[in-house]
Amino acid sequence: MSAPIRIDLAPSRVLRVGVLVLAGLAVLAIWLSRVPPIVMILVPLLAWQAWYSLGRDLPKRLLLRSDGSSVRLLDHDVEAPVQLLALHERGFIGVLIMIEDARVQRLAWAADTLSRAKRRELRLWFGEQRRRAKAAAATPPPTPTETRVPRG
Repeated sequence: MSAPIRIDLAPSRVLRVGVLVLAGLAVLAIWLSRVPPIVMILVPLLAWQAWYSLGRDLPKRLLLRSDGSSVRLLDHDVEAPVQLLALHERGFIGVLIMIEDARVQRLAWAADTLSRAKRRELRLWFGEQRRRAKAAAATPPPTPTETRVPRG
């Protein structure tokens, strides 16, 4: 048995700066195009929504155990069960998809919030869970044995 993995996710400054840069580029694109300038009103609204959603459910502290279970650590290390569904990585940006309290949550992170070593541990943990699921699916179910009831 290996030791549990502790993941601390916090709001990413890199992703928030990216939202600001994209908002600025959107204003520039609208200004240079033939789109009516009134559309520029949407840019701050959409940028605020993106900014807010990047930090809405953060910070989160997760504990991933070697048996495949995962929990969220609340105040005073009280545990709340979560189900990790998927990990998507593209370079230094990633998204962790999980179910908590019957709600699907997508937690975006970047290299400034999750170290390279922690990202590697997370990938290895997901790989181990996939191997376990594949092995469980390949194992045939046990055949029921006949039980004979004595007559008489």
